[in-house]
Amino acid sequence: FPSHDKLQGKSDKSYFGHTGKVTGSGSSSGTPGPTDADGFSTEPRGSRTLADYNNNPGNLRFANQTGAISGAGGFARFRTPEEGIKALERQITLDADRGDNIRTFIEDYAPKNENNTELYIKHMVEKLGVPETTLLSDIIETVGIKEIMKAISMKEDVKFYNKIKDLF
Repeated sequence: FPSHDKLQGKSDKSYFGHTGKVTGSGSSSGTPGPTDADGFSTEPRGSRTLADYNNNPGNLRFANQTGAISGAGGFARFRTPEEGIKALERQITLDADRGDNIRTFIEDYAPKNENNTELYIKHMVEKLGVPETTLLSDIIETVGIKEIMKAISMKEDVKFYNKIKDLF
């Protein structure tokens, strides 16, 4: 986000991309490790997924979100999972304010050139219990934004979701 108080243009969205892994050493114990002067972990990524390493449960692409730096894979990297959750909440709110429904939201959030978008839409419909044409704003009012965030986080990286699910 250019700033937390400005709505982004449709072309400036913080999109999802693939969650990937690399092999190697690294800690995924959840125990805080060494940080740099700005509070970002200096531990190597190791075998942690992008979502875990970047503290980004929505795998938002880096778009100058408040408090984020450009992380591994071109995704936003946050100091804490809580900051990543807050950024995901802001993105969903922006798209709800634009009038997106589940289908239009996921078509932008998880584009076909990077994802199985239809499978992602199906996942969201099943988890939220609403048709794909349901407006995000209606889901926020009835089911709650946290349920949208949980469904996205589960789809992006269920292992990381299970590690942080109590934060939602």
